[in-house]
Amino acid sequence: MKKMIFAAAMALACMTSTAHNNEETSQSVNNPSTGMEAIQSYLQQVRNAQSRDELLQMMCTLDAKGFDTALFDLEVKANPFDASEYMMRVEPSAATLPWEYYAKPDARQQAEVDAIRSQNKKLFKMAGYSDAEAEQKMQGAWIIEHQMAIKSHEDKQASTMSWAQLRNDYKGIDWDAYRDQIGCPKDINMVIVPQSAPLHMAEYILANTGIESLKAYIELHVLKTKFAG
Repeated sequence: MKKMIFAAAMALACMTSTAHNNEETSQSVNNPSTGMEAIQSYLQQVRNAQSRDELLQMMCTLDAKGFDTALFDLEVKANPFDASEYMMRVEPSAATLPWEYYAKPDARQQAEVDAIRSQNKKLFKMAGYSDAEAEQKMQGAWIIEHQMAIKSHEDKQASTMSWAQLRNDYKGIDWDAYRDQIGCPKDINMVIVPQSAPLHMAEYILANTGIESLKAYIELHVLKTKFAG
């Protein structure tokens, strides 16, 4: 019963946070300077990061604050068949469009992609970057999204595993840190991974992508959460 109450509380907190964030987003769009002031310290922390480890920790911390900076979402709830157990779902989240928009878009889809990329660039300019810098930032963040999205078309067979197996199969991600940052219980009994390919791509990106591109991705998601809803 205690764990069922915990799961319900998590769901209520999520809904309350979403409603609050939507209200804040509306206010920020109407008054960009006020919205920028609210997130300026977070953006500055990202820009000041000196190492990959520091940046990945920041990605985790900001994601826990609701900025969607991680390349995946962790959803925890009570096992519907055994309320004494927790189960976690690990879902890739970097892609904002269906796979074909990245792989082989038609003219209409390409126009939508171009509009999104243009909007992303505007957000970077709003944050104080020059046109050239905003273009470079937009490109760096888009490459990460594109890489994750392309892999979303592969390996759609869901896997169920233990927490220990998740840590072993995807060693490139600090699962304990992410779990602890979002306040999940430590006794996860079951993990559902809908797709393995995007998670392996997330490992590759976190280990090999240039730090400036990672910074761009994190900054963009902080900006989008505040100004794009």
